[in-house]
Amino acid sequence: MSAVQQLTTGIRYLKPFIQTRNASKALLRDYQQDAINCCVDAIKKGTKRIGVSMATGGGKTVIFSNLIERLEQESGKSAFKTLVLVHRRELAHQAGRTIKNSFPDKRIQMEMGKQNSDVKQSDVIIASVQSLIRRLDKYKPSDIDLIIIDEAHHAAADSYVKILRHFNAATKDTKIPVVGFSATFERADNKALSDVIDEIVYHRGMLDMINDKWLCEGKFTTVKINADLSEVEKSSSSQDFKIDSLSRVMNVPEVNEMILMAYLQKKKENNLKSALLFGVDIAHVTELHKLFESHGINSKFVTSNTKAELRDEIIKDFKDGNIEVLMNCGIFTEGTDMPNIDCILLARPTRSRSLLVQMIGRGLRLHHSKDYCHIIDFVDSSDVGIISIPTLVGITRSENTLDDQTLEELKMIKEEQDERRRIAEEKIRLKYEHEKNLFDESYN
Repeated sequence: MSAVQQLTTGIRYLKPFIQTRNASKALLRDYQQDAINCCVDAIKKGTKRIGVSMATGGGKTVIFSNLIERLEQESGKSAFKTLVLVHRRELAHQAGRTIKNSFPDKRIQMEMGKQNSDVKQSDVIIASVQSLIRRLDKYKPSDIDLIIIDEAHHAAADSYVKILRHFNAATKDTKIPVVGFSATFERADNKALSDVIDEIVYHRGMLDMINDKWLCEGKFTTVKINADLSEVEKSSSSQDFKIDSLSRVMNVPEVNEMILMAYLQKKKENNLKSALLFGVDIAHVTELHKLFESHGINSKFVTSNTKAELRDEIIKDFKDGNIEVLMNCGIFTEGTDMPNIDCILLARPTRSRSLLVQMIGRGLRLHHSKDYCHIIDFVDSSDVGIISIPTLVGITRSENTLDDQTLEELKMIKEEQDERRRIAEEKIRLKYEHEKNLFDESYN
């Protein structure tokens, strides 16, 4: 066989492999490639503990899947092993699917529950933090070349820090790159993320993603409820409401009826088909489920007591359009991809900006069935530090009654409010100067 024939045969043999390896790269959005480049540049410059701030729906799993491949190529190692840390089962499965779809040749293993990884036979180990913390003895610090942390706003927790210490990656002098991904690099318990992340190297927020048409637009409505949250107890660590205390105020017939009526009105106006409701606790979503069902609305709820198999079945039915309203309490704030959601019912008041952003983000993924996601925020009139849609964008509580306003319209409201504030402050300044001048004239 001639040299030309050998080369031709070799290219023909390698072509499917090359196409497979590059398939995901061809699908990367511009900002996803920018995020990868920023990570690689920072690591080359010596900053090894870095973060990527990406709005929910921005494709962070796609980004870190390709980042793993890029850093493996940059390393020049024949055996490059990545550890992906997650704190939820859904995140683990999502990461596994995305990495496998992008790079079918990678050997992916799980360290979670009954699943035990074989370190030597793996390229990527996706580990539940809760499981890995009990199995660290099977890993040598030198086994891992890269650590990815999904939903990295949890990374300051003691369990994460213990894992990082095991791999000698808990300080800025780490030899192993540690890359955290999150939509909200804020912690409710005020623990400093700077203990595990030295620099946020890339940020792309919700407004940017909506403006660039990578997320769908939201339409925001606030509904005043007959509830007084001023007496609800607050957690000393997070300063958010205590769940049991909040439930006693929210889970009452009058408030639940208002939630139902608001949904029925918006459903009629906008032909809503797939609503996700965030309730306070199990008792709350149980009562709301009964109420919605009694009015002929096909609903289901998922809580921490729902078995994994049933949870998967309910999510599938919801995605397939067989369930109209899916209710939950603290389950779907992170890690679940349900792009068909066309309505978010925020029946769980919060003082946490990051929690509100996570809940809203569930509904903003693009889907052929919707042009907007209708987000209904149930607020009371007491000033107790609640983070609502208006306060999220800087609108004061005195102007927080919204009805189907888009984020663009909210920005206009904020600008008008700022202008009125500027005019009022200018009037005060001029009045002060006038009175000062009168005083000076009379004194002289």
